[in-house]
Amino acid sequence: MNIFTKLRYLAEGYYYKFFGLPVVKCGSDSASKRALLIYLSLPLKWKKNDIRFNAHQNFRQSRQIAELLIQRGYQVEVVQHNDKQYIPSGSYDLVISHSGVVAERLQALKKTGYRLCMRTGRYSSFVDKVTGQRYALLGERRGKHLKWNKVGKANSVYDVYDAIACFDANGTASATFSEVGIPVYAFRNYANPMIEVPGNKAENANKGFIYLAGHLHVLKGLDWLIESFAQRPELDLYICGRVPDDLMEIYQDELGLPNIHAMGFVRLTSKKFQNICKSVYWYVSASASEGCSGAVMDAMAAGLIPIVTEACGVDTHGAGFTMQNPNIELLGVKLDAAAAMSSAQIEEHSLLAREVIERWYQPEHFADDWSRILDQVEAQT
Repeated sequence: MNIFTKLRYLAEGYYYKFFGLPVVKCGSDSASKRALLIYLSLPLKWKKNDIRFNAHQNFRQSRQIAELLIQRGYQVEVVQHNDKQYIPSGSYDLVISHSGVVAERLQALKKTGYRLCMRTGRYSSFVDKVTGQRYALLGERRGKHLKWNKVGKANSVYDVYDAIACFDANGTASATFSEVGIPVYAFRNYANPMIEVPGNKAENANKGFIYLAGHLHVLKGLDWLIESFAQRPELDLYICGRVPDDLMEIYQDELGLPNIHAMGFVRLTSKKFQNICKSVYWYVSASASEGCSGAVMDAMAAGLIPIVTEACGVDTHGAGFTMQNPNIELLGVKLDAAAAMSSAQIEEHSLLAREVIERWYQPEHFADDWSRILDQVEAQT
């Protein structure tokens, strides 16, 4: 990205900060149906080859959903989910709404048409339960009880919706919404199409592991990983993501060990990420709650072998290891099994990881899933 492009993007960011996020209307004015998509509006203003799509899959996905609706004869209004100024009004044949400020205002709007609640994570009561369990376990092991914020959304949130659509590729995320009492549809996430497979692995890469996450580190098992690798000095852990201050305080000794590398924020399309990948063959996540983890897919697309929990929401189709009922002891068993694999086995699983992404988790698979969801929705309207 050249300096002029960076300056233009920066200027656009300031413009929207002070003058508000755009509401994008797309599709024909003569369309017979009207849809409201409450998700991400800026990607509808970008050109299809805009480099900003590479920052996160959700940008492409918002645009994909809007394009599918246009193909089905809708005029679509796309609103940013956290737009503090937009107030929904009027009637729509279909509303697809991600959580946020606009979704909260939607609850006060007289219901028209069909409303589909879009979730990229799991049911809030489930998330609160497993998060509480993870923090309690951390407190028991380290004698330090950290504070955390509950999601705390009641079932009444769903009273204005007809169905739920959630990220899920192995059935576990959808199941958490069962008590809501409305239909639940699943759609797959996919790997960032700009992820590259690094070459020229380091000699000890079979002993290298990477953790990727931007937040919710206790829920995602970073504390388990730090403790496990502290006991295994022959294995290297690369932590990609900022370690919060409370965990830094608890694990200051472990984070100073030579085999535990706190890398800070790492952009997945950067040379820094490529260089780290040359030192590792394994991706590890002990998460207790995901929708359908994009980080798992990004890692697999780069040829990294997954060591994940079933709660990551990804069917790895035999690549690596999947833990159904994880605990810190089982994580250690999987790490030891990974480190004991032969070079031939590692190469086989690395290749399989990439093949799984190509076969099951591409943008066209996301579009196929949403097409099926819209078929089912339109059959009921």
